[in-house]
Amino acid sequence: MMDKEIINKTMELQNVDPNLEQAITKYEKIDEIPFDFNRRRMSVVVKGKSDQIVIITKGAVEEVISICKDVEINNEVLEFDEELLYKVYQQVKDLNSQGMRVIAVARKKFTENITEFEVKEESDMTLIGFLAFLDPPKQSSAKAIESLMDHGVEVKVLTGDNKEVTENMCKSLNIKSDKIFTGEDIEGLSDKELEEVVRKNNIFTIPTDTSYAFTDVKYDL
Repeated sequence: MMDKEIINKTMELQNVDPNLEQAITKYEKIDEIPFDFNRRRMSVVVKGKSDQIVIITKGAVEEVISICKDVEINNEVLEFDEELLYKVYQQVKDLNSQGMRVIAVARKKFTENITEFEVKEESDMTLIGFLAFLDPPKQSSAKAIESLMDHGVEVKVLTGDNKEVTENMCKSLNIKSDKIFTGEDIEGLSDKELEEVVRKNNIFTIPTDTSYAFTDVKYDL
């Protein structure tokens, strides 16, 4: 769905931005490395009119950054160091705190002629930006949740979003909790301890990048 919206927006803006129109016709897709839940990313390989081959990767922020050696900022490529990594993750955190989910995008240009592309090609890449998108609750959700609470129904939230996105969403729905529990908070608790935590708290966020699997938490809860 998100890919379709990006394509539609690109088609819409190509009339006012010649670079977008050129991008649509300049490259030909020649291969793809599919998404899987271990890598949490996917790649497409394109060839330009000058036969330049480029691999473009998108996916979970942490997973994409882990295969990048540098980042492009204002047309300048800078090698990653601790300070730069902090700034990049801080930007992601700022977007998350506004309720936006974030996907990272990276690329790598090939100088040699490669005909087969595998996961190993997703390495030494350059981070080129983020895709941030907002998926707010339906306008009727807050009123529906309020009605449930008025009738004595406890509302619990269990989500795969990270803590910042979850906090923003729950605030908009007026769902309160003494603490937002993560997979790390829950991992290792006994059944009795977990029962007490669930009884006293309402919000549980288990991002898919944590060691404590979302499905494990779902069944435990």
